[in-house]
Amino acid sequence: MMRTIGVFACLVFLASCGKGDQKTDAAPVSGEEGCRTFDVASSRAEAEGGELSAIRGMRDYYFDCVPHNNGPEALRWGKLAAEKGNGQDKETYESLKMTFIPKK
Repeated sequence: MMRTIGVFACLVFLASCGKGDQKTDAAPVSGEEGCRTFDVASSRAEAEGGELSAIRGMRDYYFDCVPHNNGPEALRWGKLAAEKGNGQDKETYESLKMTFIPKK
């Protein structure tokens, strides 16, 4: 009986670990709580200050979370991320350009 209670207590403890550990700099992803909890105002201020993770967050927010008229903002932040970031940011920007810039 004591062993069962001990195992149950361990399981409860393990299940509760990490519930309060939410990353604030994680980029929002469509379909997750991130779109609703993303702080656009403070992220915009940080992004305009040049912080790369905030720039990526703004890019992803406008691409994944804003359903209408998001192209210009997604491209703006995507271009900034490509200029400051790595190869993955450049690839993402190229993808955004193909999505939002009409072919002639």
